[in-house]
Amino acid sequence: MSSYDAEEYYALLHSTETTLSKLRDEADEKINDVQDDAEDRIMNIQAKADRKIAAIEAHVRREEVRLGRKLNVASRTCQLPAEILAAIFEHVSRFSLPDPMEYWSNTRKEQIAGDIYWYKCVHHCCSYWSKLALATPNLWTTIVLVGTNGSLKRTNFHLMVQRPLRK
Repeated sequence: MSSYDAEEYYALLHSTETTLSKLRDEADEKINDVQDDAEDRIMNIQAKADRKIAAIEAHVRREEVRLGRKLNVASRTCQLPAEILAAIFEHVSRFSLPDPMEYWSNTRKEQIAGDIYWYKCVHHCCSYWSKLALATPNLWTTIVLVGTNGSLKRTNFHLMVQRPLRK
């Protein structure tokens, strides 16, 4: 092998290595582009699937509520005349209201949750009871506010400023 052949060989080898390096870089770039595109497509598919799942779950919840209302209408308590059920609510509410003088005493603290619990039961039992309770003015002649004395004063002041009491 002559020196000319060796120089030509090394030049060809260097050119081949440079070309291979460029081809590797181009291949890596294309692979990265394909991976990024695949990740974007997967994320889009996942987002569509999440939206469809959320829509199906919302539909299931609406159907549960609709079927629950149908079941409630068939129950015996919903077949009672509104006047009788309202009278029952009023009777129970009179006996569950706290004595304002004892409300903040240590002996009453355990009963505070019970005082308010009755209203939650009526309101959350079914839509019929909730609507009836809200439409019965005698249930709302006394409003129980729970909090520290300072927060109650601020709440009362805010309510008075917002909407003064009328006779």
